[in-house]
Amino acid sequence: MKEEIKQKISKSKIGVSVKHCGQFKSGITSWNKGKRTSSETKEKQRQAKLKNPVRYWLGRNRKDLDLSNRISPKGKNHWNWKNGINPKNDTIRKSKEYKLWRELVFERDNWTCQKCLNRGGDIHCHHIQNFSNNDSIRFDIDNGITLCRKCHYNFHKEYGFNNNNREQLKFYL
Repeated sequence: MKEEIKQKISKSKIGVSVKHCGQFKSGITSWNKGKRTSSETKEKQRQAKLKNPVRYWLGRNRKDLDLSNRISPKGKNHWNWKNGINPKNDTIRKSKEYKLWRELVFERDNWTCQKCLNRGGDIHCHHIQNFSNNDSIRFDIDNGITLCRKCHYNFHKEYGFNNNNREQLKFYL
């Protein structure tokens, strides 16, 4: 194209809105800039807002939207309801007895990882004998040891999660 044709095209596009990546190109104004909204249009917008506030506010600041009248399904009406059945493992690990066991093991070990001797931080309470296979000694304080997150992960990476015992732990430490 010749240079003068390019200039004519660029001059003809001034004032025409072209959307580019969510923003207007520089030098090009919006098609409705400076135009006033008629009272009819304002009334239609107000009625639409009153009729369906959720639809009106989609994509806008939602903190201004009142959703207090919205009912979310709970209990038997919830889509993920399984007749009140909770996995046994979850029930045990959320029990007071389990939390007390953890606290006592942490206290005994002075909140210190027994492998790397780092104190505090992200520490875990590790069962020496497996949690799942040993119901009788599950909450025995002598069946627990404090390990930091990294050491706990490395132990299970090396020895797996099943049939763990004291010999493995002694060798690991």
